[in-house]
Amino acid sequence: MAIVQGGTNVKGETGGVGTVEAILKDLDEYYEKFKWETDGAQKRRVLPWIRRALIWSQELCDVTTQIVSQMVEVVKNRTRQVDSHVELFEAHQEVSDNTGHSKAGQEK
Repeated sequence: MAIVQGGTNVKGETGGVGTVEAILKDLDEYYEKFKWETDGAQKRRVLPWIRRALIWSQELCDVTTQIVSQMVEVVKNRTRQVDSHVELFEAHQEVSDNTGHSKAGQEK
């Protein structure tokens, strides 16, 4: 189950933009309960919630990494396109300069 905007937090509550914050808040809350709990049975009851929050945070990290990778690919593709256009522009400028049809430097 991937965690996305509008997903569900650890407690099963549906969230909007704050889902990431809710996961972290839940994790912190359950960790504090676990840390201060002295009864072993109570600690065991809290552990599944902590595990769930950690699993969901890992899934969120995976989704985020995937999005960032896609963005990097888009940027690389656009950079190649710009480089190609620059080369074409420079080649066109050289041809224009050599044939005397360059508008640069001409006075009106």
